Amino acid sequence: MKQKKGNVSRGKILASAAVIAVIGLLFGVAMQGLLKDTLGLSQSNITICMIVFLMFVECLWLPFAIDSSKCMEYHETYLAYLPPYGHFKKLSLVLQILLSKEISDFYERLYWHEIDRVKFTFERKWGTWGYSRYTMQLYFLLKNKDVKLFTMNSMENGFLLPSSTGGLPIFANLHHEDIVNILQYMKTCGVIIEDPYHLLEALKNPDITMYEYMETINKPYKF
Repeated sequence: MKQKKGNVSRGKILASAAVIAVIGLLFGVAMQGLLKDTLGLSQSNITICMIVFLMFVECLWLPFAIDSSKCMEYHETYLAYLPPYGHFKKLSLVLQILLSKEISDFYERLYWHEIDRVKFTFERKWGTWGYSRYTMQLYFLLKNKDVKLFTMNSMENGFLLPSSTGGLPIFANLHHEDIVNILQYMKTCGVIIEDPYHLLEALKNPDITMYEYMETINKPYKF
């Protein structure tokens, strides 16, 4: 059995590139007067500067369209996942997606029999307007004593405010049902799940808002 979850698509990359290009063009148009009056550049030189600027902006921001926690495949014997690569590695991944769509070479494999247990927990950080920002985490404790961290943002994280209080959940990674299915599948593969904060049961309950639930847990902030 092989199940894919959230693999990035060429369409998403192209859509992100288009949005970045529009924003870059608007900024470039706004700067045209300054370039012409202050630096005395001709229209052709201004056009060249705008093209170079757009290329720079695309290379700078397009890798952020790759969300590592959305890119994974779970099989009967292993979990294939996308590590949290650095900026330039993600840029090469973007080019790979645009050219062939196939990104299996970028995956790392974690075999179920290598795992001693998995700890399901969360991290609490300062948010805006006095709110907190939460990130759900899976710590894979391997039998060779190594530890791998996999992050999954809660759907209650939102832009400026938690989505449950009116914020837009643009930073959300996985739906609650997806997280539950992943953990249940791990259990069927013989993986021991440690859940000290009972997050799994809370995720299963549609009447529970995870942001409010995690707020009731006295967990220190991490800066």
